[in-house]
Amino acid sequence: MKIFGSAVRQASSRRKQPITVASICKEAGVSSTTFYYHFERGINDVFSELLLRSVRHVEHRIREDVQRENPDANYRVVITIYRLVEELFRYPNMFELESVPREWVQRLAEPLAEAIGGGLDDRDASANHPALIIAEYHVNAIIGLIRRDFTPSFDFMTKLVISQVIPVIGLAEFEFSDRWHNLVHSMPRF
Repeated sequence: MKIFGSAVRQASSRRKQPITVASICKEAGVSSTTFYYHFERGINDVFSELLLRSVRHVEHRIREDVQRENPDANYRVVITIYRLVEELFRYPNMFELESVPREWVQRLAEPLAEAIGGGLDDRDASANHPALIIAEYHVNAIIGLIRRDFTPSFDFMTKLVISQVIPVIGLAEFEFSDRWHNLVHSMPRF
């Protein structure tokens, strides 16, 4: 679909510019009526679809990495952060909104929360589970860093996020403290 393709190209742009319905329609060569026929809520609908596809891609890449490397639970957190930052780094302009919808943050946080929590099931997936709180906090931080364009590279951003997430895991709850300690000492592998 031309509209979605135009939105993806604009979201991928390294130029920080607001993405509007008009700019997407102009690039796609369609009218705004056509745009709203497909995406009733406007920009949020287009980017919600892009975000859904991105999270699926992240989850797929994580599964491939886990299958190939058979990492311990601690290193899986590192893999998840790496894949999540890698995917978000592809769409730096997607977050040039006045405010990022909460459901985006929640959806992006799911793979990280699962890695931190060691596989959350439905009864653990409450909004105040420590793994979800940690994951959402750090996804918000990643989005903020991308929006500020303060990071010079993907590698720098990944290492920065890992260095921020790992100590918080150790402090969040007693069950995570041994995992944090082990992961910190295994970091040279990354």
